[in-house]
Amino acid sequence: MKRLSTLLTALALTPSALLVACGDSGGEEGGGDEIGATESESESSTGDAGTDTETGSEDATTTETDSSTDADTETSTDTETETDTETSMDTETSTDTGTDTTEESTDTTEGETETTDEGMMESSEDEMPCVELSATLEPVPPNVMMVLDKSGSMFTNTWDHDNNGGTPQITRWNSLYDVVDNITTTFDDSINFGANLFPSTLAQNIYGPQACTTSNFPEVTVGENNSAQILATIPGPGVTASYGGTPATLGVTTAYNHLTSLDPELPRAMILVTDGAANCDQNAANNFQLFDVYDDGLPVIVGTAAANGVPTYVVGIDIINQTINDGIGGDPNGINPTVVLNEVAAAGGTGSFFNTEDQAELEAALTDVVASVQTCTIPLSEEPFFPEFTEVIVGGQSWDMINDCGDGDGWFYSDPYTTIELCGAACDALKQAGEADIDYYCNPG
Repeated sequence: MKRLSTLLTALALTPSALLVACGDSGGEEGGGDEIGATESESESSTGDAGTDTETGSEDATTTETDSSTDADTETSTDTETETDTETSMDTETSTDTGTDTTEESTDTTEGETETTDEGMMESSEDEMPCVELSATLEPVPPNVMMVLDKSGSMFTNTWDHDNNGGTPQITRWNSLYDVVDNITTTFDDSINFGANLFPSTLAQNIYGPQACTTSNFPEVTVGENNSAQILATIPGPGVTASYGGTPATLGVTTAYNHLTSLDPELPRAMILVTDGAANCDQNAANNFQLFDVYDDGLPVIVGTAAANGVPTYVVGIDIINQTINDGIGGDPNGINPTVVLNEVAAAGGTGSFFNTEDQAELEAALTDVVASVQTCTIPLSEEPFFPEFTEVIVGGQSWDMINDCGDGDGWFYSDPYTTIELCGAACDALKQAGEADIDYYCNPG
């Protein structure tokens, strides 16, 4: 009786609690939570029957006459097995012939979830470990210079922009402006854009060096949310009176010099958009060499840029695939524009150039290029205490941790433990979603 009374006193003074602790298995059995029972009441209610329950009697049921069982009753058998039985005072039924005690099993299997009488759930080893921190993070935005051909042919030559012979044609520049509008607006939050024109808006309609004038500083320097600034600076879609040659080498050189002045830790790239082969070689001895001879300095500068971590993507507008020998001023003779632009793209580290024959193709090509320059590198807001328990969720899907991108789809710590890199389908999903949810979990053990 002393043991039973002590147990009841302890239970009466200890409220039930929800166990929530990092690493707590929750496997211990919950104690009883009798309400209103006191030590004296327990002793009183069991006094008459105490002899029967402590003598080792093998009777299965103890019958009491004129009393109610308000406390735990211990029944000892010959095999020394003890079973706690709890009967609430409020739910007990007494009859003239006695009250049967109801046995409630409180045994649980370790690792399973227990429910206390108050309906509280205790944590278990099988549940997800606790979350230390959750964050929604974006990949590193690359610095990208758009190097745009503003030569006279972009404003005087029209094309079937919508691949529909029943609608009026528009200028190549009109289409380029509309595509630049869509691309920079769509990716304004994920790419730091800048823009440079070749030649500049100061170029003149003269068969001489003034037609090759190009700024030594970009029209629009690289920056965040730069779409509106770019569109306000370059010629509008309806402009037709603009002039100049194709000084692509000068345009790329200015863009490259600007990119190298920026943070080298951020990815950098150039997108060259043109409707013809480069001319305006600064080493030309006369006007014929200036306009009618291909400037082979272009693949040299993009090769230098690629060697220093700045690739160049080349997008052509209505480029012909044949050698030009018409002798007409303004187009380099003796070269095939398709061949030389492929050489430029190869030197820039991006394979071959994209040729487009209408506005939809132009937009698709620039969209593909932008997808290529987008990164799948995410700087972490916090270094995880338990790196192996970090979870990366993109597009509602949790991705596996892998060793590197050679393992396929997933993510890994590219700079432990401050940066992660997503690979394969996980990278594609990140470019589509624009962000990832990172959950840092504590050690579940």
